[in-house]
Amino acid sequence: MALQTILESDKTKNMRKSSRFDKTYQSVHFVPLNSDGIQLLKLLTLPDWNERVLDALFERECRSWNHGFMEYDAVVNGVYVFSHLDADLARLIHFREGLLLEEKDLPWKTETERQFEVVGYPWQAEFLKAYLGGTAKLRLRTIPMETLWNALQ
Repeated sequence: MALQTILESDKTKNMRKSSRFDKTYQSVHFVPLNSDGIQLLKLLTLPDWNERVLDALFERECRSWNHGFMEYDAVVNGVYVFSHLDADLARLIHFREGLLLEEKDLPWKTETERQFEVVGYPWQAEFLKAYLGGTAKLRLRTIPMETLWNALQ
């Protein structure tokens, strides 16, 4: 369902871009109706959940702090890392748009090829590969929800 939703959003590129759901809503979280979704909802309702997750994943000096040429959360050893642990489809669309711009060899591109990584849950892997799979220089890393909960403790 998440893939269908996000691909339908991509079709609106021929229409006014401002009518896409990711332009209307800052965040659109895909929460499955199963035990994974229950755990995700528990995470999303924690106080200051997003900052806690990012702090558990990255050293403070690696974080992007929402500054940069595209949507990403940190740069670790030269790799631009995007966390999809929040299951936010709007952010994922913006990240993918940045990847596609990167591949067009824009003037601001450095001589060094940029490497990218997406962090998600195992249950998101198939969806993320289907949506991002055609982009170069991208790897997927999965983290079980239990591991994330342990890091948040």
